[in-house]
Amino acid sequence: MFLFLQGLLFGFIVAAPIGPIGALCIQKTLRSGKFAGLCAGLGAATADLLYAVTAAFGFSLLSDFFLNEHVWIRIAGGAFLCYFGVKTLISPLPTSHHSGNSSPLAAFLSTFFLTLASPLTILAFFALFASFNVSHLEGESNTRIVFLFLGVFLGSSFWGVLLSEGIHFFRKRAGAPLLHWIHRIVGAVLLTFGLLTWISLLFN
Repeated sequence: MFLFLQGLLFGFIVAAPIGPIGALCIQKTLRSGKFAGLCAGLGAATADLLYAVTAAFGFSLLSDFFLNEHVWIRIAGGAFLCYFGVKTLISPLPTSHHSGNSSPLAAFLSTFFLTLASPLTILAFFALFASFNVSHLEGESNTRIVFLFLGVFLGSSFWGVLLSEGIHFFRKRAGAPLLHWIHRIVGAVLLTFGLLTWISLLFN
């Protein structure tokens, strides 16, 4: 139970900051409804789980790939964010969720790959596991390990649920002009994150 609670905390801490992933979850919820936002949150949670497993067991091949190829990964991630940012800016907010409906799989995959494109995620889990002495789990029982990673997934998913539910609740009560402005702001935020991702490569 203690490892499960630690996993919940780790997953929530890594997922909670409102960055490009959060902005993309907001965009999916605004355009396609609560279910699309939930699927986007689950995509990010699945990527968080993959990075948590990698960090906990020190899978050198996988972690080295993401850390060594971070330049190309960030270029792809920046392009992905710029695409969604421009698309959000130039596309009007649908009057109903059905008219702007994106498939649940597309919402899931968009945040899954975007989260994988952020090597900072694996570094965050390395730091958390080290600070709480949860690394080197080879000696733990399989059940305890499963509960740890289940906690990570549920903690990250819980943030996605909170975000999509909050935006959905707000969308139903806000007027159309305000929603259109928020839609444009989210697009600008996504585009800004994409451009900053590329610019940051110049200083590495």
